[in-house]
Amino acid sequence: PRRSPSGNVRGPPAHPCNGARQSPEVRRPSVMPVSAPTFKAVGLDAEVEELMHQILPTAEGEATVANIARTVKRLISSVLPEAEVDGFACGSILGGTAFGVAVPEVDIVITMRPDVLLGR
Repeated sequence: PRRSPSGNVRGPPAHPCNGARQSPEVRRPSVMPVSAPTFKAVGLDAEVEELMHQILPTAEGEATVANIARTVKRLISSVLPEAEVDGFACGSILGGTAFGVAVPEVDIVITMRPDVLLGR
């Protein structure tokens, strides 16, 4: 307990969240729920081969990532003309399956020499 300026004894200060009403957590179904893959192939080796064809980056996906990287480079070049921009696809980004929405599939990396960046 603490004494207030008037000399009255007070308890510990109220926590800012005490007394605040919290909304119950509401779970909603995913827009694209993750479901187990199904295969046309039979046997483990054939299923693995089919899965690899489904999840590996495609030429079209790589071209899309390269286009994103070029766009980022163009947008930042007026501020950071020395920056290098690279894009990487870590899976099939155009598939529209759970593999395309459940985890990030594209990395855009902007690199600059530290001395150039510090000079800005």
